[in-house]
Formats: sequence, structure tokens, C-alpha cells
Amino acid sequence: MLAEVPAWPRVSPDGSTVVVSNRADNTVSIIDTARLAVRSAIAICIHPEDIAILPDSSKAFISCSGSGQVASIELKNELKNVQNDKLLALLDVGQSPVSLALKPDGGELAAFNFDAGSMSIIETTGNEVSGSYLVGAQPARGVISLDNSRLYISNFGSNNIAVYDIDLGK
Repeated sequence: MLAEVPAWPRVSPDGSTVVVSNRADNTVSIIDTARLAVRSAIAICIHPEDIAILPDSSKAFISCSGSGQVASIELKNELKNVQNDKLLALLDVGQSPVSLALKPDGGELAAFNFDAGSMSIIETTGNEVSGSYLVGAQPARGVISLDNSRLYISNFGSNNIAVYDIDLGK
């Protein structure tokens, strides 16, 4: 059974798992698609919202707008060939991270910190925030080009689109 106020469902690239953020009780539900059943619920942070899942389906990242964090959750441990749903890290980003954008190669993740006017870049392998950058008023969403070179960010409060060059870091 899902927890209260399920917000965002995301299907893993391998199709075996659905991750659902539950805003009201600050959890995520992990659903096994073969059994059509919740296999675990994990308490993570305040107001989980958007979800990004790595291309190999091993980890999920969840923006936590109420706590200014991004949660990293292990879904599979490939070395042990088991499902291993657990919280790995809570990464401090900026105020009100509302959405996430994952590079197509899965190596980096951008969190858009709505009330901070910034985005934070997360190294997905090591679960580390590598930097935060001012990008405009109320950044709401972003998309990364398929060649991993540019990030296009919609700034709700600035009424513009910011372009961030990933290779140059500006």
C-alpha cells in the first residue's frame, strides 16, 4: 500500500521498479513491478518530490523541498545481485529543491533550488554535491542536452531560460 499523498512516480530504466515520493509522510515507496506490490517504504526527508533514477537502475535520487536536501537511495546492489532498498545519503543543496535533471550518462544530477535561485550539481557515484550556482529567480525545471554539454533551466521568477555550460561550469 502507498503512503499518504503520493506525488511523483518514476519507473526504473530496467522496468523492474517504480519509486513513488509520498509528500505527506516524508517517505518513498518502492514498488516491484513483477509482483505489483510495494516491496518497501523508506523514511527519507521533508516533502519528497521529484525523482531521478540512474540508467543502470541501481539508485534513485529524490528532491526534498521541505528540507533543502536530495536523498540518495540504493535500489540494487549489483555486486550482490540483490535488491537493497535503503537510504544512502541526504545531500544538502539549496532552499526548496523542486525538480531534478539527470545527465543522460547518469554521472551528474542537477537539483533546482526554487527559493534559493540556484541549482546544485551532484556527483551520483559518490553522492556528493560538487557545487551550487546562481541561475535566476525561482528555477523550476531543467533539461540536459543529449550530448551532456548544456543545461537549459526555466526560471519561473525571472521569466527566462538560463543556459548553463556543463563543460565550462558556468
